[in-house]
Amino acid sequence: MSGPASIQEPFVLQSYAFSKESAKSKAPLLAYPTSSRTNTEGYVTVAAQGDGVHILDVSSLHPIISHTLGPSTSFACAPVTHCDGDIFTTYAAIAASSEVGKSEKGKTVWCWKDKLSGDAVEPKKTVTLPEPIHGLYLHSDTVVALSTSGSLAILGPERNILHSDTTPSGWTVLKAFWVAADPTFTVTPALVVVETSKDASRIRVVGFPQDGSVNALGETSLTLKPSDVRDVSCSQSGVVSLLASDATWHAFQLKLSSASTSASPDSLVLQPLGQPLQLATSLASATPAILALRASFVLLTTPSPKHSTTYLIWDVRFGVVVASHTLESSNVSAITPVSSIMGNSALLISSDAKAKKANVLVAHCTLPAASTIAGAMGKVGATHVWLKSAEDAVTVQPDDSKTRVLAAMSTAMEQKRPQSATQAFTEWEKQAKQETDGKITYGYSFVKDVLVTSLQPTKPANFPYSSDVVRHLIQAGVVSSSMLDSNLLTVLRLRNDWTSISLALKHVSDIQELEVVDCLRQVLKFHSADAMQVDTPSEIPSVSGFLSACVQYPTSPAPLRMAIRRCLPDVVDIVRVLEVINQWLGQWAGREVPLLPGQGAVKKNEKGVLVVDVQKGKASRDLPSVNEITTFLQAIMDSSLLNLLQHPPAHKVLRLISSRVDVEIGFVDQVQPLRGALEPFVEAQRRAIRLAEEGKEPVVDAKRRTKAMHEKNEGSIGAYRVEKLVL
Repeated sequence: MSGPASIQEPFVLQSYAFSKESAKSKAPLLAYPTSSRTNTEGYVTVAAQGDGVHILDVSSLHPIISHTLGPSTSFACAPVTHCDGDIFTTYAAIAASSEVGKSEKGKTVWCWKDKLSGDAVEPKKTVTLPEPIHGLYLHSDTVVALSTSGSLAILGPERNILHSDTTPSGWTVLKAFWVAADPTFTVTPALVVVETSKDASRIRVVGFPQDGSVNALGETSLTLKPSDVRDVSCSQSGVVSLLASDATWHAFQLKLSSASTSASPDSLVLQPLGQPLQLATSLASATPAILALRASFVLLTTPSPKHSTTYLIWDVRFGVVVASHTLESSNVSAITPVSSIMGNSALLISSDAKAKKANVLVAHCTLPAASTIAGAMGKVGATHVWLKSAEDAVTVQPDDSKTRVLAAMSTAMEQKRPQSATQAFTEWEKQAKQETDGKITYGYSFVKDVLVTSLQPTKPANFPYSSDVVRHLIQAGVVSSSMLDSNLLTVLRLRNDWTSISLALKHVSDIQELEVVDCLRQVLKFHSADAMQVDTPSEIPSVSGFLSACVQYPTSPAPLRMAIRRCLPDVVDIVRVLEVINQWLGQWAGREVPLLPGQGAVKKNEKGVLVVDVQKGKASRDLPSVNEITTFLQAIMDSSLLNLLQHPPAHKVLRLISSRVDVEIGFVDQVQPLRGALEPFVEAQRRAIRLAEEGKEPVVDAKRRTKAMHEKNEGSIGAYRVEKLVL
């Protein structure tokens, strides 16, 4: 959905009265949305403490299936429902009931299978898990159960336990989020788990491939103490936001290694998104709660002591409020967003302590397809109302060593001695690494100050600057384009520092598309036939090399099209870009497809398992992937096709590109059938690596071993049979 962000007034889906027992519960209502192929609005499964489980139709605002369980029944977490046509299978974790023994409280799952008409397909089934349940999550036709200690169990379609892991971890689950397969974050469905121990907190990601296995994809520690974490949210694209007890709001981007098959220190990275926000006292004092919607958009809700409820949609990537709504409501003691519906609506629970009533609410939202700088522009003024002012903010004591090194660097730069500034920073970093065992924390403000001091953006272009420090910070991945009042690439281009520009395109994630394409225009200008070569700096990259970096940089389609129209109005420049793209497609079309790894590419890892070294013999990244090339090509066609058609010299290269694309389409059609046949081998390799990392031996059951021996004796190969005929 496109257009500016907005949030409508929430409507009541259903109301439930408190019972005496449920009034003591912190969560009188628990709810979870369910999608359906036959109902675009979907369904919501609600567990009312001391009442029962109800499935609500969002479109008609009525319950379609109910299971009344009585006042003695309470629930450990939100129930889930799997919808298959008109068959609904519901799972509920029972915290207490007259039907559940004392030792089974919190570990019992009740399962119902009903038709849409309300008739039961099967009688209620009971499954008892080894540990108390924290949450239930739908995965295809199975259900993943997460315990309070972080162990996992998988319930099959027949309500049997397919997998159970009861290894003690010493951690307690604070919150968990089910993430569907998303190309920007994880290739398999995954569970993002936020856990705490006595004095530490962490995030770990567990993947669930289609073969039914469970893979630990990565974990990373959090700087916040367990007592400092008030609320957490996580979007489908891996944007995590942490609301601290001091009303500080942190935003991060989770990044998984593409080759990660098990948890390792470098397989999961928590990349900060800008500087933490300090919420205003009016928000901090009213128990705010957060819910991830889509991309980096997060809904923050808070009841006000003035009998009103505030709904704010934030873009945490840029730290701005993009939509807000205030609803007058009396006696709302708590408002909690619990889940998003199709990424466009928020499911909320509000409670009225005086009336002893709880409501299930749905708030429809309009959100842009992606978070962009264009959508955040002009929102700063409205955002300041919800942030603590500078004079009211708590003053953070500065690090003396950082203050000293900044002063030394500033003095050196004023004296036009960039080498001395570089030396001062290098010595500080070396000392800081020794004091922190190599785990140095730069901090957003410190990096910003060092970057401004090193680059001197307000000084003339010929003023000396410390390029070594700038490049070091960029390579460390701690630089944000928003740290400078002017654009980062613009400042670097004015200093003819194309090496730093190339590094920024690899390590800085928030560069605007307009900056990228404008730099490409400058490269095209320097290498044009009528350019004065005597004025060309020697370090300006080639058109092919720089275009490769631009094509590989992650962009959004709409801003990229706008940048191409604005920065490349000359059709001659577009033709030159298309000629390079045509050469790339020709290289891909003429490549050999290796069916086996090259010599030396297969080796044993540190666990003794044979693996393929994907880096060995890997093609140079000067050649972008076919997907990256075609994505950039589509943006050019969308923005400049009419101009190209009116320019006869462009017709030849357009025909060549068309023929190249046809070849690639044919190649994809040829290799696509191999995916299904080769997938079991890929999963077997991943399983072998995972077992080796866990120190376990591969499990070979008796039937499989007997079959293998039988095939060996009879000369069988898979599904075929080799027979020997003697004449």
